[in-house]
Amino acid sequence: MKYAAGYIKDKGQWAVTEKAGRRFFPNSLTDNEADAKRMAREYTMSWHYNQVSKLFYEGVDKGEFDEADHWGDIVA
Repeated sequence: MKYAAGYIKDKGQWAVTEKAGRRFFPNSLTDNEADAKRMAREYTMSWHYNQVSKLFYEGVDKGEFDEADHWGDIVA
């Protein structure tokens, strides 16, 4: 996964982390580990969605894909 849940010692809470836990998203701080894991999965899903969209529209710009197509049909 792109993001993970990590325990932020100086905050005493869990959060969504990146860069092997060296950075975290302050808006994701929570007392609940399960909530942090769910948020990490959501952040990761959003990141992947954005990457696929970016690749698709680069392909549209290069004439590899038709803009009327949906990238979901291609990756499915």
